[in-house]
Amino acid sequence: MLFRSVSSLPQISSWMSTVIEDGSELRVWQSDMTNAFYLFKIPCSWSPLLSFNIMASGQELGYNDEEVYTLACSVLPMGWSSSVAIMQEASEVILKMGSLPREEQLSRGRALPPWMTGIMRQAERQEKAWWHVYLDNFAAGEVDSCDGPFDGGRRLHSLAEKAWEEAGVVSSSKKRKSAEEQAQELGAFIDGKNKTIGGSPERLLKLVQATVIVLKQPHLSKKLTQVLAGRWVHVF
Repeated sequence: MLFRSVSSLPQISSWMSTVIEDGSELRVWQSDMTNAFYLFKIPCSWSPLLSFNIMASGQELGYNDEEVYTLACSVLPMGWSSSVAIMQEASEVILKMGSLPREEQLSRGRALPPWMTGIMRQAERQEKAWWHVYLDNFAAGEVDSCDGPFDGGRRLHSLAEKAWEEAGVVSSSKKRKSAEEQAQELGAFIDGKNKTIGGSPERLLKLVQATVIVLKQPHLSKKLTQVLAGRWVHVF
């Protein structure tokens, strides 16, 4: 189950398959959890597996006994190899419990909604909106006419916010976006009005700077070269 969650993490390449005809444009909705890893309490039975090498007596902790206690994580720890899988699984479950339609979810390994790839006959029978969740980040997109209401994306965003609220998840007001013509998502810059998806100017500048620094070194690091090459491939 945990492996499935990681293997289904969404990719921006799915968005690149979107068909946007003349007179239409793409809008984006986004929400981020606040302090996501501290929101999810782990089962008490996991404490022995996630304890620190720190011990204290009961009196030091404010108890009336001399028993020795070992401190342990009580919430999902950052840096733990399984945290990504658990976070993704929890995020998906919360949103699906909040009635977000699975058939409109983008995830790796699943077919795209038919209308995204240009099957317009089916598009006429359903809203042209979709959503995905990447750990603590929710995003939705919709294609509509330039002066359209964009109700589908707004509906999905509202359902996600409601599901988070009911689950006790705090949504960051600073990162909440609604019907944006331009947005950064999954490492890419989306321009829904001009119908382009690619690397953001800031990301491209940093990549160029990093590449110049590496090329100036007397000896090329194989690992750094692979990382930079992978990032250039992602940009293009």
